[in-house]
Amino acid sequence: MILNNVDALVGMQTSNPTRAKKEASQQFESIFAYQMLKSMADTVPEDEGIMEEDSGAKLYKDMFYMEASKTIGQGEGLGIARIVQDQLQQIDKAKLTGGR
Repeated sequence: MILNNVDALVGMQTSNPTRAKKEASQQFESIFAYQMLKSMADTVPEDEGIMEEDSGAKLYKDMFYMEASKTIGQGEGLGIARIVQDQLQQIDKAKLTGGR
């Protein structure tokens, strides 16, 4: 699926927390983009295409949405990853300063 090794992210949180936040934020954005692409595709009636859609075509589309969402999450994407990462860093700063 879209999530990469969650155990590695947990371990990275102690060794390199900034990178862990970045990767977790990118994965979150990928999941969000995947759900958005799937929802958008669901709004198109199935009988609108020029060919009949079988299970192979559905699988291909799903794989395409998955790969497209990974690409979105890894690049500049939608900007959600950057916002989530900033929020996570602010939470950490608040914890260090005692909530101030």
